[in-house]
Amino acid sequence: MRVKLCIVIEKLRNLGLYQKFALAITSLGLLPALIIIPILTSRAVRGNQQAVSTNYEQAVHHVASSMENMLSGYDNAAQVIYHYSGDNTMDVLHLQYQEYDNLRQILEEDDPARTA
Repeated sequence: MRVKLCIVIEKLRNLGLYQKFALAITSLGLLPALIIIPILTSRAVRGNQQAVSTNYEQAVHHVASSMENMLSGYDNAAQVIYHYSGDNTMDVLHLQYQEYDNLRQILEEDDPARTA
């Protein structure tokens, strides 16, 4: 083992000045990079996970509110046919049919022309 280490040291001594300088700059540049890169990537991954989680929650909230609005619109459209209003003076429930509610009038026999 000692012999191999001595051989490596002897080879380093035989390198030229440019080769020694390139080796020093490369090792001094790569060593800090190898230490900093894992730290930076872990921070980036954590930040990305938080951003994706926040965006997902916002998307779910938007979809839920859109579905609620859409279903509320369908509910209102379905109820507009059967619009009921109470008469406060006589406590009688009056049905106010729309023009397109002929089927309901026929089924309940509310058509005055038909019953007369």
